[in-house]
Amino acid sequence: RPTWKSTLVQEMDHWLKALIAAGRAEGLTSGLEAISSKEAAALCALPETLQESEAVLRAWESAEVSLQQAHVRIERAASEGAEGGELGSLATSCCEAFTVATSAGLKEMPQWKRRLGNAHDQWLNQVIREGVSRELSRALQRTDSARDTLNFDVPCGQHAANRALAKWEACEAAIDDVVQTSSALEGANAVGEAVSRLHAALKEAASAGLRLAVQTKEVLSEMCSVWLTSLVSDGNADALQHGFQAVDEACE
Repeated sequence: RPTWKSTLVQEMDHWLKALIAAGRAEGLTSGLEAISSKEAAALCALPETLQESEAVLRAWESAEVSLQQAHVRIERAASEGAEGGELGSLATSCCEAFTVATSAGLKEMPQWKRRLGNAHDQWLNQVIREGVSRELSRALQRTDSARDTLNFDVPCGQHAANRALAKWEACEAAIDDVVQTSSALEGANAVGEAVSRLHAALKEAASAGLRLAVQTKEVLSEMCSVWLTSLVSDGNADALQHGFQAVDEACE
């Protein structure tokens, strides 16, 4: 919370001033090292001056207020029966408030993500009631982007939404095609080609914003293991080197 971070800054400030007043060089060095440690940095990026501290605190408080207001507008519009387009616009503003808050250095909070998720749920439910696209709702909920991605991009208009859905479904089909045939593959070359295809399909899906299932990554890992084992058995040094490089890329 902003108040916790402000308190931490004040406590550290008092501590350093006390060390300076005591004139203990070793204690002061230790204090400075403790404050600049990775643990402290992860908890709170320390402002240089009191004025900067106050400015950062104001930015955090403003970000919290903006996010709360955006969520209130969403709830009010939903209760008043606003159309899907209006709710979609408000959901976008909720995402923007979320992004502004995190870019200001304010740690994301669980309730923010819940609000963001609720905002999109309300929007999608309205889209469903209007009969615009049940498939769009299914795709958005399946990828869970609104809850897990800070910079979630709401499709602008039905045509863009349909294109995004078609892209996701094509990506899933490409991944499923490789996964379903992977168990019947024989020989290092066949497995290697399948690994390359699956890796390319996963990269395409990720770039399209589709969340990757854990089991899909497990299949890729298993295929890489089978491939490298086959290459070792073949004793082909060049192919094995190529295999290691490809597996490294896939793991990344």
